[in-house]
Amino acid sequence: IVLFTLIFPATILSIFSTDVKIITDGINSLSIITLAILFAVPGEAFYSAIMGTGDTRVILFIQIMVTIITLLCVYITAFILQLNFEYIWLAEVFGWLVCLFLSWLWFKSGLWQRLNI
Repeated sequence: IVLFTLIFPATILSIFSTDVKIITDGINSLSIITLAILFAVPGEAFYSAIMGTGDTRVILFIQIMVTIITLLCVYITAFILQLNFEYIWLAEVFGWLVCLFLSWLWFKSGLWQRLNI
């Protein structure tokens, strides 16, 4: 589905609107969101695995970090750099990268082995 979306973004967007301007303007945003999906799938898998261990403090820390990074990226992109709308969606990519990195790092550290359920 991701590959199809990258190859035929106008076809995907035409499902939601027949307005050519909306479809044309949405192609860049759709491409960025599709990129985010590539990081969201493994990020969510690792994050869910941590939830399965019951380590709620780590889950809370990761969620707070993801939220801070995402909002910081949105703020910088929208208000400081004043970039176009599609660039604001890059915050989603960075948020999932942070989630994936922190979750992977937690597993790589072996800290999950200290838990007793």
